[in-house]
Amino acid sequence: MTHKGTVTLETERLILRRFSPDDADAMFRNWASDPEVTKFLMWSAHTDVNESRRIATLWSEQYSSLNIYQWAIVPKSVGEPIGSISVVHGDDKAKSVHIGYCIGKAWWGNGYTPEALTRLVRFFFEEVGVNRIESRHDPRNPNSGKVMQKAGMRYEGVLRQSDWNNQGICDAAYYAILAEDYFTPKTQDKPAGYIQQIRAKIGHDPIIMTGSAVFVYRVGKILLQRRADNGNWSKPGGAMELGESLEDTARRELFEESGLTANSLELLGMTSGAEETHVYPNGDKVFNVTAHYLCTDFTGEPCENDNETTQTVWFDVDNLPEPVSETFRRHYENLFLPRVKNL
Repeated sequence: MTHKGTVTLETERLILRRFSPDDADAMFRNWASDPEVTKFLMWSAHTDVNESRRIATLWSEQYSSLNIYQWAIVPKSVGEPIGSISVVHGDDKAKSVHIGYCIGKAWWGNGYTPEALTRLVRFFFEEVGVNRIESRHDPRNPNSGKVMQKAGMRYEGVLRQSDWNNQGICDAAYYAILAEDYFTPKTQDKPAGYIQQIRAKIGHDPIIMTGSAVFVYRVGKILLQRRADNGNWSKPGGAMELGESLEDTARRELFEESGLTANSLELLGMTSGAEETHVYPNGDKVFNVTAHYLCTDFTGEPCENDNETTQTVWFDVDNLPEPVSETFRRHYENLFLPRVKNL
């Protein structure tokens, strides 16, 4: 690693630069005084602008050290800081950095944070020479995980009750990207790489697809998601990736699609055979071999955590919404209902 310090970086919409004491008013007004911004952070909302001034001054005094990385996020259209992004921990021996960030609520959903993080990923790999860039978030704050995903980071798992923030002791969902991931041509590094590579060779021809699905249950309720491709209601699930176990797949798919972290999973059964044939709207044909799990112990708040679903809703177990596929109904009646009747 060759440390460069907090150099000014630029993107299409942002300037990432050093803080100065003059930024105190903007820091206090735009994000640091808002308890909603600091809800899942390790520092409390500032109650006085002098607190923001003290922090901005402290940061500005540290910039003489080349291993200090603390940027103000400044949209070109705004002209003043609306948040910060920094290295909160670095390990030169491991050649790794851990990134943290926050941004004012008025600018949530505008894509500024993933844009800033993506620029830092490029900077640390191409200029500093790190091997690993990581970040983490409280699973109850799934939108932070989306930022990491958009910057190319991969979900690695959850360390249970390993962290703390303003809500108390919490789980920590980790994402990371390695130098070998970054420098591999993007066409060889897609989120659903295995299936996509197979499809690139055989087109829409039938394949056997092994995967996992999760019934999420909470006191008489089942969690269902409405699929973006066909409008049907179904449960979280998807195809196995290389190197995964079936349970690994279930945990990953549950988190990626709903934002929930499974604390425990119970295998309900396996399904396969001709009746498990499925044709996707794009013409891809699969013969599914699926492990079905029940999850009653989970962490987080359900949400639409990727672009495959449009709604996430709790329903009474005896009042399924429409439409659902006949395949889902069969799994629901044969695997799920018999088990939850005993809960």
